[in-house]
Amino acid sequence: MAYETPQLKADALKAIEQYNLYFFEDVCAYIGIHKSTFYDHFPTDSDDYNAIKDALQRNKIRTKISLRAKLHNSNSPTGWLALYKLLCTEDERRRLAMEYHEHTSQGEALADPVRIVIPDNRRKDATYADVEEADWEEIFPEGLPESFHEEDEAPPSADGDRANGSS
Repeated sequence: MAYETPQLKADALKAIEQYNLYFFEDVCAYIGIHKSTFYDHFPTDSDDYNAIKDALQRNKIRTKISLRAKLHNSNSPTGWLALYKLLCTEDERRRLAMEYHEHTSQGEALADPVRIVIPDNRRKDATYADVEEADWEEIFPEGLPESFHEEDEAPPSADGDRANGSS
């Protein structure tokens, strides 16, 4: 079936406004076309695509403003807390959190985990595992293989890079 781009754009903008749509997938469903057809008619660098994207964004913003107003005007402490969490600073958010997990070490980012290849004689393929130093004896009860010692380069990771960050 041949579609006319101007008609599809008009239908899309009408559906976005009429049904308060937020996502491109919803637009496709409402105007009755497949997602690939949509992108054939509206490439992501086109003005028509941007017009549809802007209409969806306006709906999102309008809805967020409405929801925040409802939270602000509610008589529910849960609603007030939800609004406060939206508006508070990171420090305040941490203090409010029931559970907080620090993913840094005293403000410094943690290094990526080391990946090593663990030979498994029961399988054809080697297995990859993240290990800590405490696990070495469990993984290699007979000691490290002759081909790998601490002063040598680390074995390659799953993506082919060396575990210590060098290539």
